[in-house]
Amino acid sequence: MYNKLAKLTASLTAASVSMAFASSVAFGANVTDVVNTGDHVNVAGGSSATTNVSVNNSNNAVISQSSSTTSNTGGNTANRNIGDVAVQTGPTAVTNVFTAKANTNATAVSGLGGQSSDSTSLTNTGNNVSLTGNGGDTTNVGVNNSNNAVVSQSASSNLNTGGNQANRNIGDTSLQTGAANVANVFNTQVNSNQTAISGVGASNNSSDVLGVTNTGDHVTVGCQMGLISLLMLNNGGCGDTTNVSVNNSNTAYIAQSSDSTVNTGDNRANRNIGLNGADVSIMTGAANVGNAFSAMANSNMTGISGNGLLNGSSTDSSFTNTGDHFYVNGTGTRVETNVSVSNGNSIVASQSSSNDSNTGDNRANRNIATDGMGALLGTGNAAMTQAFLAGANWNWTAIGGNAAMPTSWWMF
Repeated sequence: MYNKLAKLTASLTAASVSMAFASSVAFGANVTDVVNTGDHVNVAGGSSATTNVSVNNSNNAVISQSSSTTSNTGGNTANRNIGDVAVQTGPTAVTNVFTAKANTNATAVSGLGGQSSDSTSLTNTGNNVSLTGNGGDTTNVGVNNSNNAVVSQSASSNLNTGGNQANRNIGDTSLQTGAANVANVFNTQVNSNQTAISGVGASNNSSDVLGVTNTGDHVTVGCQMGLISLLMLNNGGCGDTTNVSVNNSNTAYIAQSSDSTVNTGDNRANRNIGLNGADVSIMTGAANVGNAFSAMANSNMTGISGNGLLNGSSTDSSFTNTGDHFYVNGTGTRVETNVSVSNGNSIVASQSSSNDSNTGDNRANRNIATDGMGALLGTGNAAMTQAFLAGANWNWTAIGGNAAMPTSWWMF
């Protein structure tokens, strides 16, 4: 009835999560060469690559499990008999096992981005040259998981082996009831999200080269959006951006209840006459109730590893024999990596048990034994065992070059 522990590897490759896998790698080389031109040259080179990945998972589960049981072997009557009288009831037992599992999402995103190389060269040009190149690459990854679970588990049990009567008999009188047992096991596991993102970045293993040689006066070189970036007071360099967003939202409503009535008592053996050593006896069986409640809800695991734009990338710029009024607009690389993880968990759990166990309230009055001990009355044990376990709202987030999943977790 307890949840399984799932082993997860320490790496954040696509093998970490098997349910969803996204991989898109676009290798490319962009070369722009401007050689031996005259005056007033305007070149817009380089490239701009955008990778968008969107994963949306939404689950809704409404689960109702219920049991209503009535079992009766009692309520027997043996009155005003002459001779041996025996009332014996059999046992009665009820066992309910409820298991509910719902709403799990697993997402793996690996190896996304342009991974391109740009090479731009400007050689032997005249005056008034404008070169904008080495464009920016953007990688956007969005993962949204939403789970909602409403689980109701209930058991109502009424067991009776008692309420027997053996009155006004002449002879051996024996009344014996069987045991009455109720066992309920409730297990609920809902709302789990698992996300692994690794190796995401537009300029991963890329190389940008900008070379300017033997130009005239009034030369401006830089990135494609360099001038606009300067006016906006930004860095003004080549703009490579990686955006990673993971949003997990879980809501769980769990109600587990048990209502049990167990009776082996309330027996009557009155006004009996035992002859020749016979006794009047009442022996009741045991009355037991056992309930085990387990509720596990709302877990989020997020591992983000090896993301960004400087992993194996490089930027080379060289300027040789340029004229006057030479302007450089951010030939370096501006790296921007934004990672956002949002986890929201909500649970309303109710676990309740109402039990009534009875082996007493037996009567053995006004009996006569001519040779013996008279009346013998023995009750069985009455035991009630309750176990409640509720685990809820657990988040695990690791961000970094060595981010790894936990070695174990109660995933199902």
